[in-house]
Amino acid sequence: MALMIVSCCDALRVRFSQPPATAEKGVSKNLLKIHIALEIFANEHLGSFPVVPGAQTAEEPLDLLVPHYTVDTTSFICPGSKDSPIPSGESIARRRISYAYVMGRRLADSQEGADERPPD
Repeated sequence: MALMIVSCCDALRVRFSQPPATAEKGVSKNLLKIHIALEIFANEHLGSFPVVPGAQTAEEPLDLLVPHYTVDTTSFICPGSKDSPIPSGESIARRRISYAYVMGRRLADSQEGADERPPD
């Protein structure tokens, strides 16, 4: 799953409020749900993932997914973080989510590099 979404739990080595293996499974589950929503979005937008010109946060472009492509806003919160839950189906544009997002990628980009590993 080659998405340009980064887990804050992994990147910042957040201390999990639950056993690490359980929290990591939760992060994987969240990222899979976001991936599915992004893929559906891209399939309906000529292969482009969400883009909001001038966006300053990940919340702005990812808000385009809610509620049409997902209503499960719990997916945007790392299970090990202290970020506040977002009510289901509510806009995330002015909220704080736990994951970073890089705009400008296309669905074809994630499919082309799916089998490639970066050099060590």
